[in-house]
Amino acid sequence: MDDKDNTLIPDDVSDFSFETDDFSVGCISKIPESKTEKPVLIENLLHQGHSMLLYGPAKSYKSFLLLMLCMAIATGTEWLGQKCSQGNVLIIEFENGEGMVLNRIKQILNENGLDETCLSRISILSAKNSLDINSLADGLIKNIPPKLY
Repeated sequence: MDDKDNTLIPDDVSDFSFETDDFSVGCISKIPESKTEKPVLIENLLHQGHSMLLYGPAKSYKSFLLLMLCMAIATGTEWLGQKCSQGNVLIIEFENGEGMVLNRIKQILNENGLDETCLSRISILSAKNSLDINSLADGLIKNIPPKLY
């Protein structure tokens, strides 16, 4: 007989749960039906409120792909073959400048035969000076109404 561990493993975890300020743990069988998935932002790829990272080497068209995504969301059309829900977009621009972004967006509009009325769904944030991430986050949280973007 092995005396090393006499601890019984419970049959299930349905009665175990706890919550902190940052996270909660609870049995999946206790999740209420009202907690359904968030609405789809990009079909088969991304739900509202979730995050996505686009990574690649310099000059691999990341910025252009993201601007194409912005246009797809602003118009409710497809991005890389995936249907996007229509919504408002905030572009945070640190690298290329507002002028280059606007020129690229107009190029995307023209090449895809899109109407310029969708531009009213797009805002751009341009850093005036060097900006740390805490100042940016604080400014966005304090000044942008919930669910605007």
